Amino acid sequence: MQIWQEVLQVEPIGVTENFFELGGHSLLAIRLIAVIEKQMGCSLPVVALFRRATVEAIAALIAQGRMSSDADLVVPLQTKGDLPPLFLVHQAGGYALSYSVLARSLGEERPVYALQARGLDGKQPPLKTIESMASTYLRAIRVIQPKGPYWLGGHSLGGLIAFEMASQLVAGGVCVENLLIIDTHPPLGNPEMEAAVNDEAAILCFITEQIGLHFHTSVKINHGEIVNLQPAARLEYVLQILHQHQLIPRDSGRELIAGLLNVYQANLQANLSYQPMPIPGSTITLFKTAALAAQFLDDPTLGWGQLTSEEVQVYSVTGEHQTLLQEPYVTQLANLIRGIEAGGKGHEA
Repeated sequence: MQIWQEVLQVEPIGVTENFFELGGHSLLAIRLIAVIEKQMGCSLPVVALFRRATVEAIAALIAQGRMSSDADLVVPLQTKGDLPPLFLVHQAGGYALSYSVLARSLGEERPVYALQARGLDGKQPPLKTIESMASTYLRAIRVIQPKGPYWLGGHSLGGLIAFEMASQLVAGGVCVENLLIIDTHPPLGNPEMEAAVNDEAAILCFITEQIGLHFHTSVKINHGEIVNLQPAARLEYVLQILHQHQLIPRDSGRELIAGLLNVYQANLQANLSYQPMPIPGSTITLFKTAALAAQFLDDPTLGWGQLTSEEVQVYSVTGEHQTLLQEPYVTQLANLIRGIEAGGKGHEA
């Protein structure tokens, strides 16, 4: 109990209160797991907290000594409603809670689950291809919904993975009722991304900065300070910086930061190597920001129209790529999705 109170800066906390309803988020979860690991000498997968977010449930897991499994890849964000569930796939960072505000904004008519990347615990290896992610995630969602029709979606890289999941389902004769592509396009040759995949120092700088932003702390690492270090020394340097800013406890968090790095690198590489094939008869609904639309002035579908025999339903949304899943912009996105559920049609814009 004391560990939860220290991490969340909330007290008192009851054993049945939900970590995320108390103000927790994905990076606070990393901090909590790191403190549990250090103080109690046990190791838990971070995804366990997303599925069992109370002191009582986590204590039971520690007593069982349970390890990660593919069942933990599915994170329930909103479980009420009688409509078929919506499954949303993680972005390059791998964590699923980026969809939590959207799930809440969609209401309680349709359950919403998010898929989280394997390997974030730093123990399991990350999946290396979009195809293997798709097949693994399909096995996981079938535990919740054994048969179609399915509703799938994803933002950024998640849109590509969701597309491949739809492709595999359709190839097996399973109906995909709707595929929601949120501000992404089919893979294009991108020299900058190809260079970024192999620049571990740059990825660590980015991850460190993002961790700081989640804790409302400015944390910046100069690329030149770590680029010539050996990988182990580079990771230790980052851990020291995070400890200095009191974002993780001393001598902990190594596996979790390594997991973030490995997942991010694997996802970037998977994106580069993925070659999608057209899906016959699938409905694609595209939500695009103005910035992304400006890169495809001659194609309102951003290239998705070449990958389906059906008309792509296109919606323009406010916000930027990094902010459209947050308030206030997410409200518009949620309203558009609810309109699709009610039988609305998109427009090319």
